[in-house]
Amino acid sequence: MRILGVDTGTKPAFAIVNREEDFVEPVVEKIVSYDFSSMLHLHGSVGRWLGFRMLLDERGASIDACAWEDVHWHTGVDAAHIFGAWWCILETWCFEKKIRGVPIAVATGKRALSGRGDAKHDDMRKALHKRFGIVDRTKAADMAHAVGVALAGLTK
Repeated sequence: MRILGVDTGTKPAFAIVNREEDFVEPVVEKIVSYDFSSMLHLHGSVGRWLGFRMLLDERGASIDACAWEDVHWHTGVDAAHIFGAWWCILETWCFEKKIRGVPIAVATGKRALSGRGDAKHDDMRKALHKRFGIVDRTKAADMAHAVGVALAGLTK
């Protein structure tokens, strides 16, 4: 099963995780984090949504499911609005592509990667490095969340 995991922050991250058989460690095929600043500059506020949708189309070829963070508490109104837009785009995209969409609680995604539901960013970065050998000092926390969400989605 190939699953696309999405960290739905203000700078979203995508991870494609593949598990060929049960009881086999999943393989992280691709992992990337995006900043839509240039899209905002070129297209105004709609640029963020267009860029996200284009990246889903680009990254989502040949996947069986899509999982994303199900965040219920936001630090501000802007964050809540951004998350609501990501959720809407993800649900409609899954429906159009006829793939399973799976919202994953933040703690569940953290637990799937690090073993702890209350893991801090640094713990997630260390777990990403330990399990998959991935090191990226600048965007590792976002990418770790995307991988955790994808891993949790494999079991749903």
